[in-house]
Amino acid sequence: MYKILCILSYHCRFTLCALLMAAFSMNALGSSLSFALTPETADPTPIYDQELENADSKVLKTRVRYARRLNTPSKHYVWLQLVKLLEAKSGLDIDLIFPKSRLEFERGLAMGSYDLAYMTPLQFVAAEQAQKYRAMAKRKAQSLRALILVKKFDKARTLRDIETSAIGYSSLLDYSSSVITRYSLERLDLHPPIQLFESDASLTNALLNKQIRSISIAEATFKGLAPDQQEKMKILWETPGFTAFPIAAHPRVPFYSINKLQRALVNLNRGANKQELLHQLHARNGFEVARNSDWLDAEGIDIDELNLHLNIAPQSPANTLEVQQGASQ
Repeated sequence: MYKILCILSYHCRFTLCALLMAAFSMNALGSSLSFALTPETADPTPIYDQELENADSKVLKTRVRYARRLNTPSKHYVWLQLVKLLEAKSGLDIDLIFPKSRLEFERGLAMGSYDLAYMTPLQFVAAEQAQKYRAMAKRKAQSLRALILVKKFDKARTLRDIETSAIGYSSLLDYSSSVITRYSLERLDLHPPIQLFESDASLTNALLNKQIRSISIAEATFKGLAPDQQEKMKILWETPGFTAFPIAAHPRVPFYSINKLQRALVNLNRGANKQELLHQLHARNGFEVARNSDWLDAEGIDIDELNLHLNIAPQSPANTLEVQQGASQ
C-alpha cells in the first residue's frame, strides 16, 4: 500500500509540475503569439487581364496589352488569411506583425521580440545563433531561385557571354534576388560588375529600355511581371536551388504549440479550397515540417565576404546596350 501511495504521489507531483510549467509558459507568452514577417516576403502573384487595342480598326494593327487587376490581394491580406486558418486549426491566438524595414525586423529578431517569424535563410542563421530560434516549417519541395534575364533577342547564350557586362540588382542584401545570385556566380569564379537600381520595377524597366544588358531578380518577381513584359525577356541562367524561407519559433514557445502549428501548416494542402491561398503565398505544394539543419546552404554564405570587394559599375550612358559587345540591336 505504501508503494502504491508513493507511486500515486509521484505521478501527482509530475502532473502538477507539468501543469505549472505549461501555465508559466503561457503567462510568459501572454494571451497571443506574435508572428512577424520579414519585409523581403514576396508579394502575391498579380492577376492580369488581356486588353486589345485597336481591335475594331481596319487600318491600325491590333495590340495586346495586359492590365493588372485592381483586386489583386495584398501581402497583408494573404498572410492574414493564413493566420486566421492557423488560429482556427490550432486554437492559438496569433498577432501578425509587419515590420516597416529590414533593420526593424532584424533588430526584433536579435532581441527575441517575436514568438514566430517568417524570415530569409540568412536572417534565420543569425537568429538561431543570437536567440536560438528553431525552424518550424517551410514550403514543400520548392527551392528558392534567382534568375538572370536579358532581352529576348540578345545574342548571349551563356554567362560567359555577359561576364564583362554589368548585372543589375535592386539591392545588395535581398536574399532572393541578389545574395544567392552573387554567391552562385562567385562559386563559378565569375565576377561581373554590379549596377544598383532603386527597385525591382526600375530594374526591369532598365532592361527593357536598354539601359543595362542583364538583371537579376527573384523567380517570384519574374512570375509577377505582366505577360507582355515576360515575352520581351529571356532567362539566360537560373541559380541552383536554395532552401526556402523558414517559419521559425522562439525557444519560449511551448512544444505543444509548435506541434499544433506544424500540423495546421502541413494539412493546408489537403483542402482543395486552400490551393488559391497557397498559390498566393508562393507555396504551391503546401508546407512541410522543417529542421534547423535544412539551412546548411545558407550557413555557407558569408555575406560580409560577399560584400567586401564589390565591383560597382557607375550608372552612365556607357552602360547602355548599344555599346555593349554582343548585345542585339
